[in-house]
Amino acid sequence: MSLFKFPLQRILDLRAKRQDEIARQLAQARSAADSSRATRDELAEARMTGEMQISEANAAGPTVGEIASRSFALTQLDQRIAVASDALRAAEAHADKVHVELTGALQDKQVLDRLRLRMLDAYRATESNKDRTTMDAIALQRFAQSNGDSATNTEEK
Repeated sequence: MSLFKFPLQRILDLRAKRQDEIARQLAQARSAADSSRATRDELAEARMTGEMQISEANAAGPTVGEIASRSFALTQLDQRIAVASDALRAAEAHADKVHVELTGALQDKQVLDRLRLRMLDAYRATESNKDRTTMDAIALQRFAQSNGDSATNTEEK
């Protein structure tokens, strides 16, 4: 009995490696998106804190210089938040793109897996038929031998 050998095993292995690599890329892309999101959220939190400080300072009667300085700081925070939001959108878009690639890689590998299973089932059926044929031949041979022996025993009596 020979062992089953899938003719496209090398391709299946390469697809599995590609799938693993894309999964790693997706994890990295999601990590980068999470980092960008955290940065944007920290900046937004800093801006809210700054607004509260300005409100408190306005109640105490700040000078024009203080108001201008704090307004400038808020403007800078707004710009950094905008940059962080753009970076977050880019990171999320990249993560979505990699996710689509991973889905495609999974489908490619699943196609080959299903083909391999079909070929394995066909191989097993063929091997089973060969075994059955061999066993039938052995059974027929033994039956013929036992009939021949019983015929010889009947003639001797």
